[in-house]
Amino acid sequence: MEEKKIVKTHNLKYDNGKKVYLSGIKNVESFSESHMLLTLDNEKTLTIDGIGLSVTNLDVENGNLELDGELVKISYANARTPKSFLKKLFK
Repeated sequence: MEEKKIVKTHNLKYDNGKKVYLSGIKNVESFSESHMLLTLDNEKTLTIDGIGLSVTNLDVENGNLELDGELVKISYANARTPKSFLKKLFK
């Protein structure tokens, strides 16, 4: 029997310059009024920089997040495990 690989996706909707709707959120790593770091279901990270960011709705079970505030920058990155100084030194 062939095993199917589940491809996880996420969606981002930026509504009217002040509201953000996100789906496919696995974890909120850090949050402040100006910076948010999220882990997505596809193991990538999403960084949001803004002004006056506030969480208006968080549905952990379904991975949905709703934010208010003004977005300045959104960036995606592959999730990386940080290497210690000694591992870098003896590479």
